[in-house]
Amino acid sequence: MTAPADQPTCRQCGSTALQDWGAISDATTFAGQTLPQPLAGGRLWFCAACALGQRQPVLAAEAYERLYAAAPPDVWQPGATLRGDQRRVVEQLLANGVPARVLDVGCYDGRLLATLPPGTERCGIEASAAAAAQAAGRGVRVLADRFSALRELATQPVRFDAIAAVDVIEHVHEPHRLLADMAALLAPGGRLVLSTGSIEAEAWQRCGGTYWYGAFPEHLSYIGPAWARQQAERLGLRLAVAESFRYDAAFAADDVPAAEQRFERRLRRARWARRLGRVAPGLERRLVRRLACGVPGLFADHVLLVFERPR
Repeated sequence: MTAPADQPTCRQCGSTALQDWGAISDATTFAGQTLPQPLAGGRLWFCAACALGQRQPVLAAEAYERLYAAAPPDVWQPGATLRGDQRRVVEQLLANGVPARVLDVGCYDGRLLATLPPGTERCGIEASAAAAAQAAGRGVRVLADRFSALRELATQPVRFDAIAAVDVIEHVHEPHRLLADMAALLAPGGRLVLSTGSIEAEAWQRCGGTYWYGAFPEHLSYIGPAWARQQAERLGLRLAVAESFRYDAAFAADDVPAAEQRFERRLRRARWARRLGRVAPGLERRLVRRLACGVPGLFADHVLLVFERPR
């Protein structure tokens, strides 16, 4: 397929052979804040060379940092208990025994770290000033308010037995750099546990830019197991776990099977239309985009990734 003149280059590997997965809707809110004017959604692009999905164009990193700093402390943590995926992250942090020192990158209000056994040194990085204050109140040592500080921390002798990044890597311009910066802080035998939306989920690939996960203007980069395998090899890590899961459902449990069946029926019709017609580019996506593409919890469209540094 010939690339249009305005097609961007991949911000990870520089490839120009990006697949256009369609427009992302404009946003009126960011991290729980109403924006003074809508933020352009851009388009969703996928790089087959390095397996990175990416929103383009995006704002400068400094603009996002200002928006995050003003975020309220209750945007990403509804309820008093951890979500199911957060509990799974904690299980993986403890899989090799109780770690002496843990870093939570994007620790938010410190709720996840607070569930670790007594005696664990809990450290975090958090952009939201209000959330960081709550984390400190839970005994978390907040080391910095931006991810770029990871590189400075790596120049110091301290290393971490476990590092968590829950719903974080999708928020950065260059996820490969964030992963490398976190990996540099791992002690030998340490575990790096990530969770995020998976660009490899079939529902997302079918819906393209209209899928619910891309609608958040905070989400800039999208990865999956293929991306993780490439990066593990590049960084000398072992990818120990790559496990798909369903985000805590926004549906009632009894509604999920029926919604899945509706999606599958529509998807089958779209596939037949594509096979029989082949006359309308994008027909398949247009036929499915209106069905539950804006609701989390319907599909196993997230992935838990665990990297290990050899001893």
